Amino acid sequence: MSPLPGNFVAILDVGHGNCCVVSDSGETSVIDTGLGTSLLEFLTEQGIARLELVLLSHADQDHISGLLQLLASKKVEIRRVRLNTDAAQQSKLWKNLVYELELQESQGVLNWEVQLTEGSGESFSVGRVNLDVIAPGKALAALGPGNKTNDGRKITSNSVSAVIILQKSGTQIAVFPGDIDEVGLDDLQRRFPQKQFNAPVLVYPHHGGLSGSVSSEDFASRICGVFAPSVVVFSIGRGMHGTPRPEVVAAVRKSVANVRIACTQLSEHCALNVPTFDANH
Repeated sequence: MSPLPGNFVAILDVGHGNCCVVSDSGETSVIDTGLGTSLLEFLTEQGIARLELVLLSHADQDHISGLLQLLASKKVEIRRVRLNTDAAQQSKLWKNLVYELELQESQGVLNWEVQLTEGSGESFSVGRVNLDVIAPGKALAALGPGNKTNDGRKITSNSVSAVIILQKSGTQIAVFPGDIDEVGLDDLQRRFPQKQFNAPVLVYPHHGGLSGSVSSEDFASRICGVFAPSVVVFSIGRGMHGTPRPEVVAAVRKSVANVRIACTQLSEHCALNVPTFDANH
């Protein structure tokens, strides 16, 4: 891949996972790190050897695996890592990551904190780009996955996904809501009643799969109403889970007039077979 301009937002094809690289004014940060070595390979290709910040929206493997690869490689300096606790996450990968972060901080390699909530008091920026965390709220994060809300609904890892809006010079660029579900979205709307953000690009939660117990149409209508996107991106792995689901795409199209849909890999719903020629776009 040829080098990108100095200032860019890159939503990487990491298969069934999420990863975004933000670069501005000579600084680079990452939101989620995807699976495997895709992020490391991208940074190497772009000649990026230092990350100011890594934000992990939640503890699912397809959002955190790439960070372990970065740490193990020792090819990229990482200054800060921010994430939230997840007592319900029993994966070996999650525990290995937590212990590796602890080890590397003790060696003076990086700084990490277990706080990635709206109102935490910590601000994040990459050059002139602000990374604003608007969810989860502190109360929802404190209750945590495995607990229940006041109305008896189960809080999952997806419920406490960090929602991060990129903003530059007062203009919103994109929103990355992790895998937020209806519980997390309810909490967001409760804390920002009547608020409509204006993020031109929305990376759709849960890769265009179902987002909890509500209907696809209801969830799509609500999340598109909150963020008012003109482009909706589905970060998918072809053949993994049949995402984006046709009913989700239909619901997005119904919710946003003239919306543009983009997928990081060619959806099987768009083409049964992978083309034998290289795409020109």
